[in-house]
Formats: sequence, C-alpha cells, structure tokens
Amino acid sequence: MGARQPRTIRVLSGDSMSKDDKFPKTNDIADVLAQVIETFGGLEARLVPAAPVASQGPNWCARVDISGGFEGVVATSCSPALARRIALSCFGTDVATVSDETAREALGEFTHVIGGNIKSLISQLVEAPCQLQPPIVTSGAAAIAGAVVRDEFSFLCGNELLDIGLLEKRA
Repeated sequence: MGARQPRTIRVLSGDSMSKDDKFPKTNDIADVLAQVIETFGGLEARLVPAAPVASQGPNWCARVDISGGFEGVVATSCSPALARRIALSCFGTDVATVSDETAREALGEFTHVIGGNIKSLISQLVEAPCQLQPPIVTSGAAAIAGAVVRDEFSFLCGNELLDIGLLEKRA
C-alpha cells in the first residue's frame, strides 16, 4: 500500500519511496517548512495529520520543479483563503482586497521559497548542484506523472490546511 498523498497533489503511476542518506531527514524538512511558513508566510504553523479529502473545499496547488543532481517537485496545496493570507504577508495588502491573481502569485512565490530551501538541503546531500524552476499555480488537483512521494506534510495555519509534498521524478 502506498503512502497517503496530500489531498490535492496526485502522483500518477508513482509509489512511496524509502528514505536514504541522499535525501533530507523528515524532521529537518519539517523544521525548514515551519520556518518558511512562519517567516515568509507570516503564519503560525502546526504540523498535523492529514485531513480527509471529503472535508476539504476547492484548493489551489503550486509546484516548483528541481533539476540537476536531484530531479523532483515541491508542491503545495491550500485554499484560496489561505493563499490570500499569504499574499497579505508577502505584499502587505488587505486580505479583503487581494485579487485571485495576486493570491495565486503569492502562493507561487511562497512555494518557490519553500522549494529553494529544500533544494539547498538536497544539493548538500547529493553533492551536486540543483536548479529550481519557476512556480506553476493551478486550480484543483496537481497531477505529477512518473513521480514517487519522498515526504509529505500537512500544517494547520489558523483554521486552514497547507499541504506540502516532496516528490522525486523517475525516468
């Protein structure tokens, strides 16, 4: 049986993967994620077990691809309301006046910062440079073909969930 996938990040024809010494430890990743969420996102974050899919509303997903010494994806998923709160922290705008475009841009930038921090951890372990691609933001589920789940996290930010998946692409 495969590992639980973040509620709107689907891995197509992938599997969960065991940890190895060329991938950061789960606790190290969780610490980095919490720091980025709290500093860049301006949100108090608490790591929680995953919520059932049926209890969640529509989400936006953002992803950044990592290439080079490691081929993978960092994907985030959250409600539009949480993306607006992230935009407030990023751009200093009023949550009530944040447009969908601005909130999606903030979610993409937020995911890019998370990806950059994860890329740095991975680059040190694989002893090879990695590059980060620009973020892509979508409405609904993000499907990532040919990838395996390396780690996944759900954070409670206020009363909103933020899911983060770290995936490795397979050739």
